[in-house]
This record gives sequence, structure tokens and C-alpha cells, in this order.
Amino acid sequence: MSKRRSTPFSNILDVDQVRMNLARNLVAARTALEISQDTLATKASVSRATVIQIEGGEGDPRLSTLVSLADVLSVSPMFLLLGHEDLEALSNLRNAEGLPVESDELSEEDIETMRRLLHSGISRNRNKAIKMGVAAASAKGGTAASTLAGAAIGSILLPGIGTAVGAALGVLLDSKRKDQQPSVKKTRTHKS
Repeated sequence: MSKRRSTPFSNILDVDQVRMNLARNLVAARTALEISQDTLATKASVSRATVIQIEGGEGDPRLSTLVSLADVLSVSPMFLLLGHEDLEALSNLRNAEGLPVESDELSEEDIETMRRLLHSGISRNRNKAIKMGVAAASAKGGTAASTLAGAAIGSILLPGIGTAVGAALGVLLDSKRKDQQPSVKKTRTHKS
């Protein structure tokens, strides 16, 4: 049984579920490409025991291991971690109404400014670009942490449309997670 550290996101992210996503997705990709565990291990420069451990949902691989495995399988590391809820949220993006960031929130000039700031390689400028994306998401009513973080990540990857997609994905994932959380009834205690 794995030890879980309590974090502010413990009620959102389940480490064991992410491990199972990785295990399932690694087996699926390896099987689809007809690659044995031995071959995958050799090409990724990891031990076969590591592959077996990860595929069994027991491993806690280093980031470099995850990247190496993904590279051998010709997929983004994100695909190896992708869960059902994540994929469902991505598939709902095209049908989502009221995206937190729309094209009118960031002008072409804003997007070009964000690109210039990001390409400067200066962390202060990167942070300015991130703040521009977050401000656009906030202007559309995005206040949830997942929306703002999604807008920030989308902004650094692909200013403009990436900002919108990141924010929208954050909204959809947040609403999905809220739907799955058990409701807690608050009761009042009266002193007699």
C-alpha cells in the first residue's frame, strides 16, 4: 500500500489512480505497438523490473523514466498519465459553451506580445505572459484554480487559443471533479 501525503489537492488528485492510469496506458501503448517489456526496457534504458513495476501500478517512476518510455512509444508523456475524466473533458471541449477565454479577450496584439515575452527566455517576461492569459480568463469569469492554472499553462504553450483551451479544460475538469465529490451536509448544533 502506498503512503499518501496530505496536500490541498488530496481530495482532487488520487495518486493511486494516476498510477493505475499510467499502468493501463503503458500496457495499451506497448501492446498496440507489439513491443515486449524487454524491448521497451532496453530501448528506454530502464530495467525490465521497472517496466513490470509500472505496469503493475506499483511504480513511482522518475520523470526521466516517464519521458524515456513515452519517447520509445512515440507518444507524449501526457498520454501515459491521461485518465478517463481527462479524456472526457478534452472530448467535450468542442461542445463547451461559455468558454472562459474567447478570441475577443486577447487581441492579436496581446497574443503577439505574449509570444514575444515567452520567446525572450526571461522568467520575468514569461510571468508577464502568464498573467496576461490569466487576466483574460478572469475577465470571462474564470476564478477556479483549475481554470486559472489551465489558462496559464495554455498561455505558455500556445498564446491565444492555448489560453482558451487550457482555461476551458480547467473548467470542465473542475466541474467533473465537483460532480464526483460526495456532498457534505452541514448540521448545526444547538446548545440547550
